[in-house]
Amino acid sequence: MTLLLTAVAAAIVLIAIYITAVEPYWFRTVRLDVRSPRVPAGLEGRTVLFLTDIHTSKYGRLEKTLSRRLRELGQVDLCVITGDLMYRGSAGGALARVLENVDARSGKYYVCGNSEYKPYIDHDEMITAYGNMGLTELRNRSVTPFPDAPSFRLVGVDNFEECDVADPAAAFEEVRDTDYTVCLSHAPSNIDGLLKYGPDLVLSGHTHGGQVRLPLFNVVYTHMSRLDGLHGGMYPPDRLSELAGEKTEKTLLIVSNGIGTSAIRIRFRCRPQIHILTFYQK
Repeated sequence: MTLLLTAVAAAIVLIAIYITAVEPYWFRTVRLDVRSPRVPAGLEGRTVLFLTDIHTSKYGRLEKTLSRRLRELGQVDLCVITGDLMYRGSAGGALARVLENVDARSGKYYVCGNSEYKPYIDHDEMITAYGNMGLTELRNRSVTPFPDAPSFRLVGVDNFEECDVADPAAAFEEVRDTDYTVCLSHAPSNIDGLLKYGPDLVLSGHTHGGQVRLPLFNVVYTHMSRLDGLHGGMYPPDRLSELAGEKTEKTLLIVSNGIGTSAIRIRFRCRPQIHILTFYQK
């Protein structure tokens, strides 16, 4: 009995060490080929670095590990970030040290998440700080980041969770039916409101992948007010239609586990993720 209790206690200690000191810093780089006949020739073979939910609070172990990983990735064509960049407004210096390791030929674009709208955050001051870091906000608007690929539109929809400042109609206003569109939206919980605009690819975060995925029970908590089946991973059109309750023939949704965590700084079976997307025509 004593040996059994000792073994159980040791197992609990090891699990506690793993979920707090190992997995939250064990980054996974996910490389995905995005293939569609709608991909324009100017986008063929180009790479996009997709980050989300960095939740920087200081330049600590997580930020140092992320900085090193970003340096190792080398140059990409574009960087996109789907919100929740900082945990508090005073972390601007730490975030700047992280993002200076991103080498993106055609710029770094972002949309806000719910963290940028917390009541204790000076929103305007935070947006100014992001701009000083060389980040371009896509607040309910679209851009063409590659001059030689004018039919590629990068669309940004503002935050939906906690405070709804999303305006998809404005975001997609300049998008043509013939454009290949990649939409940035912090939370996937408003995906059904985006599908009618026909985006080819939607990139989201917010859920942290659940942070904790238990055997049998899977995801414990998703931070989502609705559609919490979209907690992480890749959702092709048929699966997305089923889970969102809205039909789509072409939209692919990718929900990242993100980088940081909520106030409870643990991860289990849900490693932090960095995505590298490469686009090809079929």
